[in-house]
Amino acid sequence: MHLMTPTPYRVRSPRPDQADTVILTLEPVEGACPPFPPDQFTMIYASGVGENSISISGRTRSGGYAQTIRAVGAVSGALYRARPV
Repeated sequence: MHLMTPTPYRVRSPRPDQADTVILTLEPVEGACPPFPPDQFTMIYASGVGENSISISGRTRSGGYAQTIRAVGAVSGALYRARPV
């Protein structure tokens, strides 16, 4: 798969961090998360709202990505409210 091809991910567990911040655990629908260098970001799409670039905070124990989201706008607010699927 080409790196610029959108890849669907599932929200596995939102974890509150601060009053306006959540850490989302994301896992790909198929396959494994590719490795990422420091300062890597992803473009995350919130269905029906839009997309934002969000830095990867780290890896999860299951091999997914952890991404810290601060609710400051429409897209980040929708991601902040995301629930597991």
